[in-house]
Amino acid sequence: ANRRDMSLPRFEIIGSTADDFTLQISNVTFDDIGDYECQVIRDGTALQYRTSLSVLILPSQPVINYGVSQLTVSNHNRSLTVLCECSDGYPAPKLTWHLDGKKLTNGVTSSSGSGRSVSSTLTLTPSKAGVVNGSVLECRATNEALTAMKDGPKERKSSVTFVVYEKTGQPVISADAGPVYRAGGRLLLTCQASPGIPLGKLVWHRRRRGEHHAIIISPSSDLRNGQLNNIIALPVSVEDHLAEFTCLAQNAAMEQPLEASTVIRVMFPPRSLEMKRAKDASFDHNQVLLSNGEQTSFQCFASAYFDNLMVAWLLDSAEVHRQSVPVGDTLQERNLLSTYSFVFTAAQHGKYLKCQVTNKYGYNLEISMHLFIYYPPESVALTTQDKIMENQTTELTCRAKGGNPLPGISWFFDHQRILENVTQTKNGQEVTSKLRMILTRRDCNKTIFCRANTMNIERGIRSNIIQLDVMFPAELLPIRLSTDRADPGGPKAGDQLEAVCDALGSNPRTIFFWYISHCKQRGGPDGSETCLRLLDDHERVRLTSVADELHWVSQAPRRGFDSRSRVRFRLTPEHHLASLYCETTNAAYYSTARRQVNATLMVRHRPYFQGLASPLTVTAGQKELLPLTVLANPPVQPGSLRVVRQRGDGGTSGSATAAGSGAVSYRDGGLLFNQPSLDDAGPYWIEARNEIGVGRSDFAVEVRAPARIVELEVLEADLRVPPSHYFFRQPLKSSLKIHGRLVASPLPPLSSEAGGSGGWVKWQLPGGGSLACYDPASDAYNFRCWPDASHQKSATLRLEVLRLSDSTTGEHRLEASNGLGGVASRALFLYPLGPPQVTAQQLRVAVQAGQNASLDCSLTGAPPVDVAWRRLGKDGKFADLAPESRVRQRHWNLTGDLARGVAVLTLTSVATPEDLGVYRCEATSPYGAASADINVTVTSPPEPPSRLRLVNVTTGLEGGRASALLTWRPGHNGGAPQTFIVSCRPADDQRQQFTTYDIVEPDSSGRDMLFRLPDLKPSTNYEITLATRNKLYPETTVTLPSVIFISIPFDPNSERPSRERKLDAYDEAGSRNLLVAGCGLAVLAVLALNLVCVLYLVRRRKLRSPSEASQSTPPSQQPPAAGPQLTTTPPLTTVAHLERGVPVHLCQHQHQQQHQPAKQQPHLHNEYVHQFQRHQQNEFRRQQPNQSLMQQPYGLSSVL
Repeated sequence: ANRRDMSLPRFEIIGSTADDFTLQISNVTFDDIGDYECQVIRDGTALQYRTSLSVLILPSQPVINYGVSQLTVSNHNRSLTVLCECSDGYPAPKLTWHLDGKKLTNGVTSSSGSGRSVSSTLTLTPSKAGVVNGSVLECRATNEALTAMKDGPKERKSSVTFVVYEKTGQPVISADAGPVYRAGGRLLLTCQASPGIPLGKLVWHRRRRGEHHAIIISPSSDLRNGQLNNIIALPVSVEDHLAEFTCLAQNAAMEQPLEASTVIRVMFPPRSLEMKRAKDASFDHNQVLLSNGEQTSFQCFASAYFDNLMVAWLLDSAEVHRQSVPVGDTLQERNLLSTYSFVFTAAQHGKYLKCQVTNKYGYNLEISMHLFIYYPPESVALTTQDKIMENQTTELTCRAKGGNPLPGISWFFDHQRILENVTQTKNGQEVTSKLRMILTRRDCNKTIFCRANTMNIERGIRSNIIQLDVMFPAELLPIRLSTDRADPGGPKAGDQLEAVCDALGSNPRTIFFWYISHCKQRGGPDGSETCLRLLDDHERVRLTSVADELHWVSQAPRRGFDSRSRVRFRLTPEHHLASLYCETTNAAYYSTARRQVNATLMVRHRPYFQGLASPLTVTAGQKELLPLTVLANPPVQPGSLRVVRQRGDGGTSGSATAAGSGAVSYRDGGLLFNQPSLDDAGPYWIEARNEIGVGRSDFAVEVRAPARIVELEVLEADLRVPPSHYFFRQPLKSSLKIHGRLVASPLPPLSSEAGGSGGWVKWQLPGGGSLACYDPASDAYNFRCWPDASHQKSATLRLEVLRLSDSTTGEHRLEASNGLGGVASRALFLYPLGPPQVTAQQLRVAVQAGQNASLDCSLTGAPPVDVAWRRLGKDGKFADLAPESRVRQRHWNLTGDLARGVAVLTLTSVATPEDLGVYRCEATSPYGAASADINVTVTSPPEPPSRLRLVNVTTGLEGGRASALLTWRPGHNGGAPQTFIVSCRPADDQRQQFTTYDIVEPDSSGRDMLFRLPDLKPSTNYEITLATRNKLYPETTVTLPSVIFISIPFDPNSERPSRERKLDAYDEAGSRNLLVAGCGLAVLAVLALNLVCVLYLVRRRKLRSPSEASQSTPPSQQPPAAGPQLTTTPPLTTVAHLERGVPVHLCQHQHQQQHQPAKQQPHLHNEYVHQFQRHQQNEFRRQQPNQSLMQQPYGLSSVL
C-alpha cells in the first residue's frame, strides 16, 4: 500500500480458503489512509488489484475564546469579535454560529489551521444582533464521522452567556426630620437608587464648614426590595452646623457617579464667654481693680453660636440686669452679647460680677470677675537676726500688714535702693520681704529701712528704719616678751617672763586666752636650735592673765574696742623652744572662730635628761639601747657626760663615760646596756655640764635574766661517770638526794601560795611523770624548793628519792621557766650498779647462701664494758671466733660516761654449714656479765602469722557502709620482706569469691600489724582468712590455720557522723578489772604448766643413759627431712571481746599450710637444726626461773 511495509504486526492476511487473501488492519490510524494493491503471481503471470482506504475521525469539542463562559458587554453599540476553534476531525469539521438558537450568517469568517484543526470568527454588534443580558451564543461543529454514527449527537457545540452592563439610577435622599437640628441630637439620612448591572453601591460623604475636602462616613450599601439603600445615623455636634452630606451612586457601567446632597443646620449655644471693661484694651480675665466711686462699663462676649439666648448680669448671686439675644447669622469667634454699666463702691469690694447666658433647652454658662478696692497697709515691721556677723550673710525681714491690694516692699541702705538678693512672699493679708547681704565692720552703726507702697495711691506708703550693729573680731599684734632681769645672753631658767598681747578693733570686747605648748622633740646639730614636734592641742597648758586694758575706737575704718592682755610666769628648762599662744575671741565668736598669735621661747638652761624612767628594766646577756635625750641650751660641753654606779652607802663605785666600755654607758642618743649581768643591777646617776651649770638625774637598773640551772648533782653515789651518770648498788642504804641550783630574775614561784603565775619549776621523772616544786611530798619523792639566802636571784632545789627501783631508774630532768626566753633544762641519770644489759635486735637471722649476714646487739651498762662474739660448736659449747677475713666485729659507744651502743658481727659470703648456727654476744664489766644469742639460718618461706583478732567495728560511714579493724602477730619473715593477704567474703554465700587486700610488712621488728577492712555491709556475717608470702618465695603462700567470722551489726544511727565502737565485754571499769585479773590467772596457769614440763624433761634426761641420749632425741628435736620444713604452730583460738548488742561469731578451723619446697642446701639446714636444738636444751637447764620471756630458750617458747 503505497510501498508500505506490510510486514508490520497490525497487518495480517486472513482467508477461509486457499484462494482467499483478505488483508486485516488492526488499530486503524489516520496514517493508514491511502491506496492498497493486491498482487498475485501464478505460473509466471502477475495479476494486480488496487483499492482505496478512507478513515473517519470524530471532531473534538469546540472552544470559544479559549474557554471563557461569559462575554461582558459594556457598550451596546460597540462591535465585538468572538473566536471558535475545533481540532481532531476528519474530514475537517464545519463550524456554525447560533444566537439564542438562531443561526447567524453575517460576520462569520472560517479558516483552516494546521493538520485537522479549523477555526471560525464571528463579528457582531450587540444592539443590532439583538443581544440582551443572558443571551446564549453557541458554536457548533459537525463532519461525516458524526453523520455516519447511528447513535449519539450529530454535532458538537460550546456556548457562552452575554452579560450586558446597566447604569444605576439617580440617588434620592430622605431625612427623618427637617434641616435644622439641635446639638447633641441624632441625624438619620437615607439614600436610595436603582441597582444597575453590575450591582452598584451608594457612598455617603460629609464636608463641614471650613473643610476643603469631604470625608467618607459610610462606604457600604445593601439591596432591599430591588433598590440600593445606604442609611446613616450620627450624633449631631456643633461642628455639623452648615455641613453638606452627599450620596454618590456608581457601578462598573458608569464613568462618573451620580450624586445627591443636603445641608443641615445645628442650633448650639456659645462654648465660652468673655468679660472686660469697656475702656481697657487689655484686661485681666479674673479680676478688675477699681477706685471707690468709679463708674465702669462691662461687656460680655460669646464665642460662635446659633441659638436664641438670654443674658443676665449678677452681682454675686443678685441679678441686676437681663436681656434677650436673637439668633444671628454670624459665626464669628467673638460676638458681643451685652453691655452693663454701674458705679463701684467700697462696700462691693471682694464681690464677683457675673455674666450668665441661658437658653430654653437648659443651657447655662457664666463668667465672673473679682472686684477689688485700693487702700494703704496698716503697719510695717523691720527685724533682723540676733547677731550680725562680719563677712557673713545677714538676713533682714520687713513685714507689711493689710492694704488692698497688698503693697510692694522696697529696701534702702545708706539712702540707696537695693534691688538684688530681695525676696517677697504673701501670706493672707501680710506681705513679707527678706533682704540678704554681707556686712563688714565699716557698716557698723549705719541705717537701713524698708518701704511698703500700695499701687496707684500716692499717700499709701508706710516705712521702718533700724541701725546696724555688726559683730567682728579683733586684729592681733605680735606678742611682746620681756623678763625681770636683763641678761645679754637672753632669758634663762628661773627668770620671770612677761608677755603682752594687743588686740585692735573688736565688737563686742575682746576675750583673751593664754596657752603654752612645750616641745616634745628637739632638733638641730646640738639639740637646742629647733623644735621638731610640739605637744598636741589637748596637751597645752593654759595660763591666767594678770592685767587687761580696754577702750573704744569709733573712727573709720577701724572701729570697735582695743584691748591688751598681760601674762607672767617663771621660766624652766622645759620652756625652751616652747610656743606661747595668745588666743582671742569675743562673745559673738566665742564658739565659732578664734584668732591667735604665737611666740617661740628661747630659754638657756643647764642639761636635763628626757625619757629617763626608773627603774630601767633590761635583759641579762643582751645588748640593748634605751632612748635617752640630753637637753641643754647652750649645748653640753664635750666629755662632761658620764654614767656613775652608786654604792649602798651613797658613794660611787666607778663611772662610765660616753666613750667608755662599761656595762652601762651613754652612746648613740641613749643608754647602752652591753650584755649586763645580774650584778649590774642597782642605783645609778647620769650628769652633764654646759655654760649654765651641771645637770644630774638618778635612776635604777633592774636586770631580768631567764631561768638557768647552774648546778645539778647527786650528793652520794657509788659510781659517778661525769658529767651526769650515777650508779648505785642495790639495795640503797639511804634515800638519794639530788641537789640543784636555779638562777633567774625574777625567780619563778617556789611555793603553792605563788599560784604558779610568772613561771614554774618542776622535775621530769622517769616514765613520763612530773613533779612541781610546790607539790606535797609523796611516798616515793620529797621535792623541796627555797630561795638562796645569800642571793635573791637564785634558789636551791632538792629532790629526795626514797628508794631506787625500775620506776625511778633513768633520766631525772629539772626544768624551770620565769617567762623570759625558753625553758631551762638539765638532766642526770640514775642506774643500779650491776652487770650490763644485752639485747639482740633479731633472735633469728635468715640469709641466702653466698650473701652477708649482719648480727646486731644493743648494750647498756656501767663502763668499762668488753664485748666478745662466740659461736656454738658441735660439742654444745660456745667458742671464740677464729680471726677470718669474712668475720668483722664493730662496737660503738662502749666507753665514756655510759656504755651504751651497738655491737655488730658481719658474716660475709655465708656458704658453709660452719657459718650457720647460734652466735652469742657477751658483754663483760667489773660488775658482771650478760649475753644474747642470735640464730643464723638459711632463708625460707615466712612462718604463719598468729593471734588474728578483731579490735573494733566502725559504722555510719558514707553510703551506710562499715569497717572492721583487725590485728595479728607476724611470724618470722624467712629472711625477706613479707606481704600479708587478707581475704574476706560474706559467710552466708560460699559461692562468692574472696575480696583480697595485700599489706606489706613495714619492717622485720615483729610488731603486731593493724589493718582496717573497708566497705562492709551492716547486718552481714563475713569470713576472714589471713595468709603471707615473702619476696624470696613469692609462689609459696603460708596460711594462718584459723578462720575468723565476724558479724557487722546494723547501725540505726547510720546517718550520724562516723564513730568507732570498741568491742569491749562491758563498759564498766569494774568489768575491765575483772578481765585483767582473769588474764593474770591464765598467765600463772601457763607458767605452772611450763614448770611441770621442764621438771618432767629434767627428770627424764637424768634417767636416760648417755648412750641413749646420744642415740635418741625427742620428737621435737628430730632433724627435719630433706628441704626446708616449717614447724606448724598449734591451732590458734581466736578470742574477740564482745560489745553489748553487737554479735560477733567466732569459729575455729584447722587449715593445712600450703607451701612449696625451697631450693636450698638440705644438708646445711638439717645440720643447723640438729645443732641448735641440742644447744637450746642445754641452755634451758641453766636458765633462772624468773628469766624474762624474751630470754627463754626456743623450746620453752614453742611450748608457750
